[in-house]
Amino acid sequence: MAFQNRNAEIARPLADFSSSVWGFHFLSYDSDFMGRKNKVQQQLQDLREEVKTLLLATVENPRQKLELIDAIQHLGVSYHFETEIKNILQEMHNNPAHAYNDGDLYTVALWFRLLRQQGYNIPCDIFNKFKNHEKGEYCFKLSLVNDVPGMLRLFEAAHLGMHGEDILDEALTFTTHHLKSMMKHMSSNNLKEKVIHALRWPIHHALPRLEARFYISIYSREDECNELLLKFAKLDFNAVQELHKEELKCYTEWWQKSNFIKKLPFARERAAESYFWAATGNFAPQHALARCMVAKLIALLTIVDDTYDSYGTFEELKLFTEAIQRWDASYLDRLPQCMKVVYEEVILETFLEFESVTANDGTSYLMQYIKKDFQRLVRAYLKEAEWCHEDYVPSYEKYLEVASVTACQENINTVCCLGMGNIANKELFDWVMGHPKSVCASNVIGRLMGDIGSHKFEQKRKHVASAVECYMKQFGVTEEEAVEKLEEQVRNRWKDINEDCLMKPDVVPVVVVDSIVNFTRLFNVLYGDRSDKFTKGELLKSYVALLFVNPIPIEA
Repeated sequence: MAFQNRNAEIARPLADFSSSVWGFHFLSYDSDFMGRKNKVQQQLQDLREEVKTLLLATVENPRQKLELIDAIQHLGVSYHFETEIKNILQEMHNNPAHAYNDGDLYTVALWFRLLRQQGYNIPCDIFNKFKNHEKGEYCFKLSLVNDVPGMLRLFEAAHLGMHGEDILDEALTFTTHHLKSMMKHMSSNNLKEKVIHALRWPIHHALPRLEARFYISIYSREDECNELLLKFAKLDFNAVQELHKEELKCYTEWWQKSNFIKKLPFARERAAESYFWAATGNFAPQHALARCMVAKLIALLTIVDDTYDSYGTFEELKLFTEAIQRWDASYLDRLPQCMKVVYEEVILETFLEFESVTANDGTSYLMQYIKKDFQRLVRAYLKEAEWCHEDYVPSYEKYLEVASVTACQENINTVCCLGMGNIANKELFDWVMGHPKSVCASNVIGRLMGDIGSHKFEQKRKHVASAVECYMKQFGVTEEEAVEKLEEQVRNRWKDINEDCLMKPDVVPVVVVDSIVNFTRLFNVLYGDRSDKFTKGELLKSYVALLFVNPIPIEA
């Protein structure tokens, strides 16, 4: 008997997903920006040249240059000055005497962070001079507590630590404790706001686009605020936002035309959230194709994930997986119509579109990597479905081996690379799919944070055990103890990323490293505060609005 004729008899693990909070809101986007585009672009060009002149100007104190670069990065406009910043930091790396030997805590910590971000393996022992070596003690000097800006810089620097760098672990503990305890005594509201924000969103873990939105407000109230740079940052943010709005409108039109809402009622409707995911990974204007492809991939992965988790029976999913492994639709004959739609209209059509848009630049041959990676993903989905079907709770290590694959970061990164056109080649794809430390760590971070945020909702129905349940069972701990241990592992995986991002060889362009890091940072937004904001779209609404709805006011 055909499965579709027995649907009424089949108990499906349907989830009570909330409706989209955005619907087709972005279809109504209509702006006068195109009429002002040429004028705005000329303003931006003029301001860009002025900021560039400012950046290249000679200064007496290297700290001034470091602060300018830091402000440019915080304000989200560093993508305009990548070459200039690279050259300046390379010179500072080659001639570090001033910051290294004579600098105060503020200067040394800022120098350390900016150069590590750039990929230089700066030794962490430069912070030894700020420790107390008297009477056998070896901890940070308590006198540093009086230097709140310096403490804040050290706090930010400590997040770029690697395994074995105990001094940075100590620095993070020391600064976190004292910054929290000192907040009520801070006389500057601006400084207090910066500390509160940093404790919630350390710069190394913050999404650049959201960080720019926040920091523009903070920077405008700084005594050292450069009005020229501030105006450029505001104008650039709004110009990029207009581009993103137009892309999101086109993406929403595609989603509406697909009619997946009616064809696949069991799946999450998260069009705006999928574009948010893509755009925060690579927001710069030149990466429009990558954003479009990743957004469609996120929609595909969401639907496929929900097919395995919230619709298909185990027997159906075995046939469905076999069809994908063989890339053969004949296996679909015995499956429900919904699953045929997922295969034919979601998976095949998306892959055909990817092949089509990459044919012109000669990179469509790389689709074999994308397909192979996707087939590996659905095998992992099926393994999770098997565990769920058998009520089997695997060991934590065994679970993570499979579930880190279903975190999908490898799939996202390969499609992102493909969408960047001129950088996509066999060597790069061999690296990405060779399970580099940074991508593996990103997968684990996404899985652990996602499980912490969503496991209570998922366990309301029949669902594979999460990392939390696996850890609790294996080690005999409470839920809170398990979550704390998993959060500790997330912090350790960030050290893997930090190690893997130091001066990659030429085969790995900086933009790829940045996208891997940004997609990992996104998990702090999606799953921070132990919640699942992608599934519960109302929790993500304010972030979407900041980036794609509300422009920054610019004084005439």
